[in-house]
Amino acid sequence: MTSQDPGRVRASHADRDQVIAVLKAAFVQGRLTKDEFEARVGQTFASRTYAELAVITADIPAGLVLAEPRRSPGRSPKQADAWGAGVVIAALLLVGAALVGNGGRRSRSAASTPRARASLSTTSMPAA
Repeated sequence: MTSQDPGRVRASHADRDQVIAVLKAAFVQGRLTKDEFEARVGQTFASRTYAELAVITADIPAGLVLAEPRRSPGRSPKQADAWGAGVVIAALLLVGAALVGNGGRRSRSAASTPRARASLSTTSMPAA
């Protein structure tokens, strides 16, 4: 059984993604300039082995806290979802109320239909 040099083992897409995450964290923390970051990301995509990936992050401290996106001071995602659902429910209630308030009737008056006109003409008027 032969053991292979770990540096010569081919890297996966996930390995490259992990290196890019470290580079992003280093850039956000001011450890890399924009030009350095862009150059190293390009090198990461071109890298095929673990040894090549290791060279890209060799001067970045190990255990670097990964960059997390900043949250806006506005609503949390759960609050935004709840607010959006409330708007949808309110809109449905308004449409339902409009339909019920109209009683399902058409806007034309009852006397304007042919059947209503015919019944009006055949009814007897009380004598005065």
